[in-house]
Amino acid sequence: MHRLTVLCTVEEPEVVIKKIKEYFIEQDCEVVENEVKYKIEAKFPACDNMKVKVKIEEGEGDGYCISVEKNKGNKMNFMNVFNEIKKYLEEENMVI
Repeated sequence: MHRLTVLCTVEEPEVVIKKIKEYFIEQDCEVVENEVKYKIEAKFPACDNMKVKVKIEEGEGDGYCISVEKNKGNKMNFMNVFNEIKKYLEEENMVI
């Protein structure tokens, strides 16, 4: 079962995906990035190799949707990681 949560931003996708990649690298994750489609996947060794996929797509108006999806792993670990990503982006004033 996949778990999906969404954040919103008005920042350019390139900037946001770069910041998310920085977060994943700080967490010692294995990272695979698709720069053309604004997608990034990470495997968290510290969380039983949980896999998370982040994708940025156009939203309404001038905004973008940041979808964060758990592809593998436990729900509690995913929600903790999602909240950390959200906090990380909020500190950079990248989400609304």
